Amino acid sequence: MVRFVRFRSPRILWVACAAAAALILVAPTAAPASQSTSGMTAAAPCPRPGEVLYADRLPAGLSAVACDLVGRIVHGRQTGAAIPRPGEGVSAVADGKDGSWEELTLTTSPQGVLSVTHRKSAFTSTPDTVLVDNGCQDTYQPPITTRVSGTLAWYFNLASKPTYLPQDVYAHIRAAANRVSNNSNNCGVADGSSYSQRDAGTTTRNPNINASGSCTTRDTFNVTGFGAIDPAGVLAVACRWYTLPGGQLVEGDERFDKSGTLWTLSPGSPDCSGRYDVQSVGTHEHGHIAGMEHANEADHPWLTMSTNINGTCQASERTFARGEANAWNVFY
Repeated sequence: MVRFVRFRSPRILWVACAAAAALILVAPTAAPASQSTSGMTAAAPCPRPGEVLYADRLPAGLSAVACDLVGRIVHGRQTGAAIPRPGEGVSAVADGKDGSWEELTLTTSPQGVLSVTHRKSAFTSTPDTVLVDNGCQDTYQPPITTRVSGTLAWYFNLASKPTYLPQDVYAHIRAAANRVSNNSNNCGVADGSSYSQRDAGTTTRNPNINASGSCTTRDTFNVTGFGAIDPAGVLAVACRWYTLPGGQLVEGDERFDKSGTLWTLSPGSPDCSGRYDVQSVGTHEHGHIAGMEHANEADHPWLTMSTNINGTCQASERTFARGEANAWNVFY
């Protein structure tokens, strides 16, 4: 729910407008189910040392520098993020097994002022009548809010994979990244984008995403891996860090939940029941790293960036729909 506030003085109105402008750089344009923001409106008292910071409770106008907040975690419900250094932003996206999602964006202005955007939604079921359409008829273009310049070199922590998955999971993660960079689609849209990524090999490093699904302090390495994610129902978390202004990516990490037997490499196999296709989810998460936001599940269920990530035992969202492919060519 968006709340409208009546401003009683020109000074407050001017400052509130500045906050809105500061948030436009990183906030997706799609209307969320619920949203709260905290920005630069007035000086605010510093949180107490050791106090748990919640996205929906932070007062506006906090100075991340004066309050010594850089590096401290701000918590949402299913994800969180460490407050970035001045001149940087971070977006944490948690994708749920049931199609729910949460996105928490923190930016620290070059002057040290913290801004927070918190968006979340429960799963909205898709009407059966919508499914007569398909991705090649859907021209909706999900917003792309941050940019990769040059070639994104990423690493995979192969040792982190669940024991029931074969070594070949690495090839499926690689294929997912390639599908994004090649603008893969089944709609006949030619790749006209300049987006580039490369597999830099395996690593013993872990993604800078902890077990609570929070983006921690970045280390300049782009890492994908598996690991337990504590919030119930979270399937995967993608974190991207970028510069201000301009939204240039400086790091992107992905963490896939390791609990239970969630994953499959063969979504069409008879024993797939209840498992998610690594390649489909990998394409979705790499799309987030490259800057693409969610598409509404109820209206665009066939898109790779739809919030339900195609459910279990399906591989239809390994490739972009027409609107996503067009968006990629326009932005990149």
